[in-house]
Amino acid sequence: MLNEFVNCVRQDCVIGNKSFLFQDLPDLIVRKMYNRKDYEEIIKIIIKVKNRFIAERANANPDKPLA
Repeated sequence: MLNEFVNCVRQDCVIGNKSFLFQDLPDLIVRKMYNRKDYEEIIKIIIKVKNRFIAERANANPDKPLA
């Protein structure tokens, strides 16, 4: 299921080669109509990705506060 979700993100949400917008993910999830269990797993992964991104951004720019 997660591989299917990743492939959907790659097809529908990718900008450039490797990046995507988090704002596009809710629409994708609604369109695909995932069941409750799959939805909860997807949300856990998205939260982990978001937190990792924020941590890496903070480490890359320690002098700049995160807004």
